[in-house]
Amino acid sequence: MNTDFYLTNASASGKTEYIVFFQKIRPSKKSGVTQFSMIKNCPYRWGHKIKVCWDLSFRLVTRSGVMTSVHFLKTIYTLQKKRYLISKDGIITVQQSYKSGNQVVDFDQIKGNEFVAVQLYRGDILIEEAYFQGQYLHFEVGTIIRIGFDVPKSTVNNSVTKHPRTILDIDLVGLKSIYLTICGDSSKGNMIIIDTILKW
Repeated sequence: MNTDFYLTNASASGKTEYIVFFQKIRPSKKSGVTQFSMIKNCPYRWGHKIKVCWDLSFRLVTRSGVMTSVHFLKTIYTLQKKRYLISKDGIITVQQSYKSGNQVVDFDQIKGNEFVAVQLYRGDILIEEAYFQGQYLHFEVGTIIRIGFDVPKSTVNNSVTKHPRTILDIDLVGLKSIYLTICGDSSKGNMIIIDTILKW
């Protein structure tokens, strides 16, 4: 499943700011955000559509660095009994739950020790990689997608900063479409407002 964001620029401020769709990852990780999409140029009265998936999937990583095929997790609100993944490299159980705005995924390597890590994806985007602590691995992934402004640096590759200014936090699960508008002027600066939210 996914949520479609429709963004229209109604601001006449003339500022050159990028619009960034991102997610903060676990506090235990040092890197700050996972970026899903960026709008580099949205002139006055123009619109853009951004699609953000909210389904999670994963790949197991072996000691030799080989990754398994993609395994899809159930929808966010599904409380799943243990699922068994059986291969020549061992047996892994996967259990899902949902608590306090987080998708919780627990991995337990009950036979063998060939798997060393799990890569977690939201849609096609790698959002986190973690290593087994003994036989066990625990993920808590928030469902909040953040939308913010990022001012381009004056560098050759025109890269953006690694910590966008958060403007909106949206729990996207269960939402089909969100219509957003950039408002503002040169004296007050820009802001993003939500016009309409449609649910599945």
